[in-house]
Amino acid sequence: MVLAVLVFSWLSFCIGSLMLIHKQGNQDDITAMFLVLSPAIALVVALILYLTRKKYWEDPLRNQLEEHTKFIDSVPKSSVGVWIAIAAGASLYAELMMIRLHSSYFHLFAFFKNVSLISCFLGLGIGYARGKKTPIKALFIMPLLVLQIGILLYLRCFENTFEILKNPILENVHMGPLMISEKAHTRFAQVLAVYGFMVFIFTLNALCFIPFGQLVSRLMMRREKLVAYSWNLLGSIAGIIVFSLLAFIWAPPWVWLAILGAFMLLFFRKKSFNIRLQASLVCALCFFLAFYHRFSQEDIFSPYQMISVITGKDSHPTIISNNIYFQRMLDLRDKVVSKDTDLLKEAHLHYSMPYVFKKRPKDVLVVGAGTGNDVASAIRHGAENIDAVEIDPTILFLGKKYHPEKPYKSERVNPVIQDARAYIRETDKKYDLIVYGMLDSHTLLANKSGVRLDSYIYTVEALRDMQALLKKNGVLCLTFTYMHLKLQLKLFESLKQASGGIEPHVYRSFYDNSYSFIVGESQIHRKALERLARLEVTDQIKGLLKMDRFKGGIDVSTDDWPFFYMPKRQYPFSYMVMILLLLGASGVLIHRFMYSPKAGFSFPCFFLGAGFLLVETKGIAELALVYGSMWLVVSIAIIAILIMAFLANLMVWKSKSLKIGYAYALLCASLAAGYFLPVARFSMLPLWALRLVVPVVLFLPIFFAGIVFSSELKRSWSVAVALSSNLFGAMLGGFLEYNSMFLGIRALYIIAVIIYVFAWLTHKKAYL
Repeated sequence: MVLAVLVFSWLSFCIGSLMLIHKQGNQDDITAMFLVLSPAIALVVALILYLTRKKYWEDPLRNQLEEHTKFIDSVPKSSVGVWIAIAAGASLYAELMMIRLHSSYFHLFAFFKNVSLISCFLGLGIGYARGKKTPIKALFIMPLLVLQIGILLYLRCFENTFEILKNPILENVHMGPLMISEKAHTRFAQVLAVYGFMVFIFTLNALCFIPFGQLVSRLMMRREKLVAYSWNLLGSIAGIIVFSLLAFIWAPPWVWLAILGAFMLLFFRKKSFNIRLQASLVCALCFFLAFYHRFSQEDIFSPYQMISVITGKDSHPTIISNNIYFQRMLDLRDKVVSKDTDLLKEAHLHYSMPYVFKKRPKDVLVVGAGTGNDVASAIRHGAENIDAVEIDPTILFLGKKYHPEKPYKSERVNPVIQDARAYIRETDKKYDLIVYGMLDSHTLLANKSGVRLDSYIYTVEALRDMQALLKKNGVLCLTFTYMHLKLQLKLFESLKQASGGIEPHVYRSFYDNSYSFIVGESQIHRKALERLARLEVTDQIKGLLKMDRFKGGIDVSTDDWPFFYMPKRQYPFSYMVMILLLLGASGVLIHRFMYSPKAGFSFPCFFLGAGFLLVETKGIAELALVYGSMWLVVSIAIIAILIMAFLANLMVWKSKSLKIGYAYALLCASLAAGYFLPVARFSMLPLWALRLVVPVVLFLPIFFAGIVFSSELKRSWSVAVALSSNLFGAMLGGFLEYNSMFLGIRALYIIAVIIYVFAWLTHKKAYL
């Protein structure tokens, strides 16, 4: 059945891909045909070999697995805790690695932000449940990971892949430059290709993590439950610290894989055939990852994304973010523009537009400074002091290295590596001009929160706070690439609300098909309006908003509903289709690898897992409003969550009179406090107090949730049953998190309370 899921999902991808290639008129493109057909043929050949040669390798493999299992069981009891920590740390490390690789190689995972995480939970849950029932399959960990990464890398080698895997989400067609076609046959082919690909990767990734879960579970069952869980948490903390350190030094994927392989070799007997096989596979893929590159392209893995810079003698240095065009580094000095193409003339007009309204500003803030185009324009137009805020240090580094005008070397420029929303809260400076660069729109920031870099930058609250930084007669210029008419209307309405009803002026720029929104405290200078009259589309925008088909059809983004790329709140039914497909694949995996229900299942732990993920997601998302969406902030937040779970577990372990009913009551009370006291309620506090109070309010429920879970774990008859049930519940929480796209972020607490009530009821029933 599992092979059937893999085969049918890959065939769906192949059929959809071939249909798209045919409709695009590329049916003679041998490369494109080879892309989709060769893996399908390889899969069929592998299946035939599996069925016909099974009797020759089945018994030797079983012997290898049993021998390896005996080696794991021979670990002295005194050191089992350390081995639990190593296995759990390697498991979380591998989880973070695969989530990063998925989102880096394929932009699509930024839209289906929980798919990678949920597939890891599924595999780990099945692995935990298997426990001691079968020999450990840890021999398969690295081969399966190598296979999956190899497939991802293979598909990335073909540029056709990025055209095929377009965004099929009807509610979010405005989320990217590669939008779903309005033609029914093309849409059908696109859905086949994308959904088939997602189910295939989801299933294959889950298979990779089943042996991880089984390895950790088998080791944990040799220690007392709470002691084993403490070692598990300590190992998980170590795993995320190691991966965060690699992110800090911009380590590439081959380093990630090499470190994981080195840790996994600890679980094999020295000088065995298995250790040589594992090392050979890892080394081969690391070699390919290290030396694979495209001509004139440099890939750098920043803490947020994969950044590619393309250079050439006859072209402008170009930045690619996760295989999607990001921006060019342009030389727009007058002497260059006058001798060059229309592209530079259009770009010169585009980047000069803010200075038509504010000539020679003294203090300028550039939000989303990128590689430096906006910064260079500010220098050319006589700005005296320029604060250039950019969240990704890699992009800033590439701007310093490649930008032809070298704007970041100017003494007038102050580069700031910071999240724009956090910078707004921290700074006490005022500006004559604030320029919004075209911020990256789809980068997946964190492994669990899925916060996009600009989610909280285009909310009404953020725009209002930004305008508060303007001096008297200051001007704000916000530029955004046109992707859909409703997005322009949404930005217009957002700026209007943030300005207290003052309507912005809107101008079209032909560079990157962008629109600029100009707002300020005073009336825009009449001469500036006349100079750009041919580009102004303000009246057209206002006219569209009065039309019946747009009245009530636009919902502005807020801090509670920061989904800028959804023009209107609507339930994500396209996501429901994906969820149903993934649930079907999950059911097949559980049916194939799990044993009968008599093996045990904990409903309280199941519901606690679902509620915990919702609370964690909401906490990390709102923490970004105070500390920013920096990768380091998110990593520290997740480490803090694990530490609180460890302390809660320690409290339950040491306490003899802790009543779980009180813990449930405190949990629900803290959730209610978090719901009725959102971050906005504390915005008037001093910054130091805000940063102290908000984390307590957001993460206090996690501490009580940890107490409740450890109490359930203590009462459970098996650590394997409790943890597997908890992970399956986390899968449910991951699926329920998509409700925030309609209900808002705060509503996750309401859903969590309902789930925790079910956990309490099932607890009472289980222990009556």
